[in-house]
Amino acid sequence: MKKIAIVTCLTLAAVVFTACGGSSSDSASGSSNDSLGINATPIDSISVYILDNNNTNGIGTTYEVYGLVSVPTPYSGFNSSMGTFLGSSDTNATFTDTTAYNFYVIVTDNNNRIYLDAVRGSNDKYYIPYTTSEVAYVGNNTDVVFSPTGVTYSFANKPDTQGTSIGNDIAGSYVGGSVVLDARGFNIMQNSAPTGESFTVETSNLATFTVDLTSRLNDIDGDNVTVTYIGSGVLSGNIVIDPANTGITGTNAKITVTYDGGSGNGYIDYTITDGTDTSTTYRITYNNLLGL
Repeated sequence: MKKIAIVTCLTLAAVVFTACGGSSSDSASGSSNDSLGINATPIDSISVYILDNNNTNGIGTTYEVYGLVSVPTPYSGFNSSMGTFLGSSDTNATFTDTTAYNFYVIVTDNNNRIYLDAVRGSNDKYYIPYTTSEVAYVGNNTDVVFSPTGVTYSFANKPDTQGTSIGNDIAGSYVGGSVVLDARGFNIMQNSAPTGESFTVETSNLATFTVDLTSRLNDIDGDNVTVTYIGSGVLSGNIVIDPANTGITGTNAKITVTYDGGSGNGYIDYTITDGTDTSTTYRITYNNLLGL
């Protein structure tokens, strides 16, 4: 997933992205007849994630965020009169206002560029384009039409190693750029909690037994997951769990019993997290443990 898509300026969804510039008299306080207003759940904050490897050419990495109630159609570029300024940063940041907006604009001025990785809304959903009519006017006399299906936007979904350049090198000069985010896009993708399994293993009268959980862990979003040891205990028989040698390391779940001549069944409970959501608790049952 290590590819960088270079785009001068982009607009998503039913909005059009263009190369930077343009003018409009619309403000965040209302919309005119020739402006795009949407029937969607507004978002009152966004968290912007940018890649670490922003620039090596000595140019700036500052970006600004604006909230908009509507976007003029046709969209011919962004200027600050179109919306409400919410702040600026040169690293990952969250931008919040008492007003919830239908659109957000992330913009860089000339001699600045960022690689936009992902954007998360106040509803805890990551942005992906609202697929009604994604059309992007990229500038440099090149018009690019994105199909509503089969297209991967490199700043869509959760933070990863992909990013889209906001700002670009045009004939040796760094020109700022902008991207418009439609609030409907924050209602499409939601993180799914990872899942595991509860299962039983036969220890064949061993005092210690380790199970690799790798094949039993699943995350439909493709996130890296972490297994957490919740606890252990005796289900039946005359055995004692050795807490110093029982637990989970990585994906290996190890149980150990320490009672001479005792035998029985024990368990380990665990959960899985992807950094955002945590699974329910699962149980590994260890049958026929034999204390040494």
